[in-house]
Amino acid sequence: MTATTDGSVGTAGPATTATAELHDTATTTPAPGTAPAATATATASGSATATATAVAPGTASTATVTAPGQASAATVTAPGQASAATVTAPGTASAATVTEPAVGTDLATAARTAMRRSVDHLLARQDAEGWWKGDLETNVTMDAEDLLLRQFLGIRDDATTEAAALFIRGEQRDDGTWATFHGGPGELSTTIEAYVALRLAGDPPDAPHMARAAAWVRDRGGIAAARVFTRMWLALFGWWKWDDLPELPPE
Repeated sequence: MTATTDGSVGTAGPATTATAELHDTATTTPAPGTAPAATATATASGSATATATAVAPGTASTATVTAPGQASAATVTAPGQASAATVTAPGTASAATVTEPAVGTDLATAARTAMRRSVDHLLARQDAEGWWKGDLETNVTMDAEDLLLRQFLGIRDDATTEAAALFIRGEQRDDGTWATFHGGPGELSTTIEAYVALRLAGDPPDAPHMARAAAWVRDRGGIAAARVFTRMWLALFGWWKWDDLPELPPE
């Protein structure tokens, strides 16, 4: 890692010129930058902790959720049907009662089946201590920026780089771009950050997947047309001029 004359930090390595192939040669300056009712109450520990009631036309629904050691009950009623269910926290008493409809209908049966399956699925995923855990998934900018930060701090390692690069490559669209959400269109700044991260990982610029990405970026104005945040990341390594970033006076 080396200090540059303009106050930015540069690093030697495969991505020292990573952004050269992303610039639009025709661009020299950066672009500017029906009526339901609901009530809820909460009480101190040792009593029913929360009660919520929602009323839709022709139906009635009540729900009570309590902390461990308290009783809880939930009742959901479909139009023209009667149904009751109780779900409690681990270690507390629980009971469930389902009343079959007086007059069976496809809609009521489907709704009841969906409710049971949903509850069963959620309870099956609950930890024994009462909480749930789920994966947080986002676009590739998080992985790309993680590699950039590690490079800047001098702590990037091969294992982390290879894992991140594998994920980033797997999210690339057929046209060479990366999107900000699943199934979305290619996005300029996201594609630039993913490209630079793969250059850090050692992907050569003449590789087919890299060449497609670079050509797409150039056709849309290059780095100059990217968001300010992306250009700030690049400026940390001397790949973009700090003087070409917008300034906000401290006052």
